[in-house]
Amino acid sequence: MKKTNFKLVLILTLSITTMNSCMINTPTKYKESKLSKLVELQTRDLLEQETQEEFELVKKENLQLSLKIKAFQTQLDSLKLKKEVIDTIKIDDICLVFFNTSTINIKEESKNTLKSWMVQKQLNQTKSLKFCITGYSDLSGDSLINVQLANDRAVYMKYILAKEYCIEDSLISITSQANIKTCKKDLYRSVKIQSF
Repeated sequence: MKKTNFKLVLILTLSITTMNSCMINTPTKYKESKLSKLVELQTRDLLEQETQEEFELVKKENLQLSLKIKAFQTQLDSLKLKKEVIDTIKIDDICLVFFNTSTINIKEESKNTLKSWMVQKQLNQTKSLKFCITGYSDLSGDSLINVQLANDRAVYMKYILAKEYCIEDSLISITSQANIKTCKKDLYRSVKIQSF
């Protein structure tokens, strides 16, 4: 009987010790498990946030690159169009009209050149011609006045084409280039007319 009681006491003692051990260790393990889960979740959230920020940054850079590509494509298309126009221009598609120094007065010989060129254009035209007029001025005198003079020459030539040769206003475009450095100043006291 004493042996049986001793065994029973021993088993009970071991059971209580094991239970106590479990009760002590289980919360610690539980706490460690809960803490590691929390750290894992926070790390995952942080990584997701960083990934989302990087994605947004890449998306923004991609949009900016797309806009730059579109701008470059527009410039390229414009250059191709200009090249096509230049390729189609022949010598007889250009007329130079010369002006007296610092004025918009056309030189007499240029009046005759313009008249014969325009008559030839109008006789040989098969469709409505378009004209591009570029006014020039050289480096002589005040540079701001030269800018205005180059533009005034182009505007005056547009007026001449519309009034004397009945060219529609919408068919004439104008540009100007001022203060051109050259030893041949007469060349840039002029207006260049191109037809296409």
